[in-house]
This record gives sequence, structure tokens and C-alpha cells, in this order.
Amino acid sequence: MTRRRIGAFLEDLLRNRRPRLFAARADDVAAMRAAIGLRAALPGASFPRSEFVAELHHRLTEELTDPAAEEVATGGRRVSRRVLLTGAIVAAASAVVGAVVDHELVTSASRPAAAQSELVADPGTWTRSPPARRWQLERSCAS
Repeated sequence: MTRRRIGAFLEDLLRNRRPRLFAARADDVAAMRAAIGLRAALPGASFPRSEFVAELHHRLTEELTDPAAEEVATGGRRVSRRVLLTGAIVAAASAVVGAVVDHELVTSASRPAAAQSELVADPGTWTRSPPARRWQLERSCAS
């Protein structure tokens, strides 16, 4: 990491900003960890910023005093692509299941039932197979 990169990284950490992206090398990681550790050791580093607390207090006050605004905000939410995709998949799967059930129940009732046949037991025979070699076992376990 060059001096310039170290300086930019430290500046971003001290000003509580997101550090700029760059390709870090192995020796860069140790310097970055040390800088992060020093930043975390500053007094008050574990407390939220006062601006964040004030904004949160303002938003909560608005939501609690005006319940109609919450209903409007809930009704106007955007739907994510993941939710849309999940809904479309569920609808498609339901259509397929409905078509299969319809085909099996409606068309099966119109077809004559298959003739029942009696099951006959087969005595069968046992055959001995040669013992497996180690390489055969390794190949079968690998696939």
C-alpha cells in the first residue's frame, strides 16, 4: 500500500466515511486491521453519531403521532424483484399442479380401469460377485 493509499484509508476511517475500494495486498491487510483497531479504540467509537440519533428520534416521533401516514407509507411500498419472482414461480407451479390434477382426475375417470392381475412370486437366484478392488471403491465414492 502506498503512503497515499494509507493516508486516504486513515482519513476515511477517522471521518467515519466508507473507505474507497482498492486491490489490497497481503501486507496491506495488516496495516488496514491496525487502522481499524485504532479507530475502534477511540473514546466514544461504540456510540452512535448524534446526527443519527436526532434523525431517528424525529422519524419515530412522526410515525407515532400520525398513524395515517404509516398506513399511506405501507400501501405505497415498492415490491422487490425477489417477491415478484417468488409470486410468479408459485403461480406457475400452482398452474402446473392444477393441470396435472385435472388431467389425471377428469381423463382417468373417462378411461376404463386397467385389468387387475394377480401378482406371482418369483423365487429368484442369488449370484456371487467378485470382491471390489480399492480403485473401484474410490472411483464409485468420487462420483
